[in-house]
Amino acid sequence: MSKPRIAVVGVGRLGSIHAKLIREAGLFDLVALVDPVPASRLIASEQFETPAVADVEEILHQFDCAIIATPTVYHHQVAIQLLESGKHLLIEKPITATVAQADELVAAAKSSQVVLQVGHVERFNPAFEAVCNDLGTPAFIDAVRASEYTFRSTDVGVTLDLMIHDLDLILSLVPHPVISIQATGLSLIGPHEDVAYARLTFANGCLANLTASRSSYEQQRHMRITGDRGFANIDFANRSVTTVGLSQELKRLDIDPDSVTQQEREDLQARYFTDLLPKTELSVPDSNPIAMEQADFLQGIATGDPVRVSGKAGRDALSVAIQITEQINRQQSGDLHAVKGPHFASKSTHVSS
Repeated sequence: MSKPRIAVVGVGRLGSIHAKLIREAGLFDLVALVDPVPASRLIASEQFETPAVADVEEILHQFDCAIIATPTVYHHQVAIQLLESGKHLLIEKPITATVAQADELVAAAKSSQVVLQVGHVERFNPAFEAVCNDLGTPAFIDAVRASEYTFRSTDVGVTLDLMIHDLDLILSLVPHPVISIQATGLSLIGPHEDVAYARLTFANGCLANLTASRSSYEQQRHMRITGDRGFANIDFANRSVTTVGLSQELKRLDIDPDSVTQQEREDLQARYFTDLLPKTELSVPDSNPIAMEQADFLQGIATGDPVRVSGKAGRDALSVAIQITEQINRQQSGDLHAVKGPHFASKSTHVSS
C-alpha cells in the first residue's frame, strides 16, 4: 500500500515541527507545504525539500490528507474546503474559533466519510498514557498549566491557548456532562486573558479546578487526580507519574483513629505509603507525542478506526473553553477594578497640543 500523500498547511513553529516529523518517520509522503507568507514558504521549502505554495487550491488534487497548523481564525475556512473535497484532516487545537464552526466541520467530515482529528497532543503524552486507563472514576481533579509570556498564540486568550489542553484531558477522563462552570481571569498584556481560573462541576459530582497562566515566572504542567482507585500526580513537563493506591489491607482495616494505641499508631505511620496506600513512581517510556499523534492519524486513515481525539472531542473541549472565556469577559467588562492589558489609541485618534 502506498503512503498517503500529505500537505502541511501553515508552516510556522508548529507546522514546521509536523513537517520535520513527517520527513523523519516516513509514514506519509510529504508532497506540499502551504503558507501565504513568501518568506515562510521559501524557508520551509528549502528546509524540508518540498514544494511550497501560497494557496491550498493550487494543489487540491495532489494530496490525500493534510495537517492544518494555521492561526485558529483560519481553521474553519481552510478545513471546510478540504473536508468537502474528501481530504482527511488533522487540525491543530483549538479546532475552530466558534462552536458553530466546529459543528460544521464535524458534520462535513461525517458526510465525506473522512477522518477529522484534533491536535490535543497531551493525550499522547507518555505520562498521561501511563495512567489514563487505570484511574477509575475521578472525584476531584486539579490541573495547573503555566508558562512565561512567549508572544505566541496572541490571537486567543490563555484559556484557548493553554487551558484547553487540560479541558480535553479532563473531559476524556470524566464521561459525564458539565453542569456548572465558575471562572475568573486577568488580562495583563491583553487584549485577551493571560491568567484564567475555572471550576467545573460534572453531573456525577466530580469537581475539577483548572489554572492557566502565560505570565508565570515558573513553568508548570501537572494534573492531580483523586478517584475511587487512589491518587495520581502527572507531571507533563518532566513526564513523570506518582500514584498512591488503595490496598486490600486498607480496605479491610477496621480501626478508630482516635483510640489507637501508640504502638498501633507508629506501625500504621511506618507502613502508610508502603502497605496501606502504596506509593509508586511509574516508569514512563520515552516517546514523541506529536509523532504518536501522526501515527494515530495514519491508523485512522488506513483502517477507519476511531482516532484518539475526534472532531467531536475537539468541539466539546472548545465549547467548555468558550464558556469559560465568555464568563471571564463578562466579569472584566463589568468590573471597574479588573486588571486589564494596555490599551493603545487608534491611528485615527488626534491629540491637539
